[in-house]
Amino acid sequence: MTSTNPPESAAEKFHQKAEAYVAEKKFDEAIASCELAIKIEENYGPAYKTLGNIWQARRRQKASPLSPF
Repeated sequence: MTSTNPPESAAEKFHQKAEAYVAEKKFDEAIASCELAIKIEENYGPAYKTLGNIWQARRRQKASPLSPF
């Protein structure tokens, strides 16, 4: 018997795309992908967490122009 993972939801796919954008520091694209994930599944927590992380990184970036973010 083999186990299979359940198929990914559309919200998960958009969130994964957002995470990839974050890794590339493409924050505007990441925000848009998170917003799409939330539009599809309004209680999708990981997208909200990623949005929070993006806003925090942006705030740090503005506070310190020498920041690597």
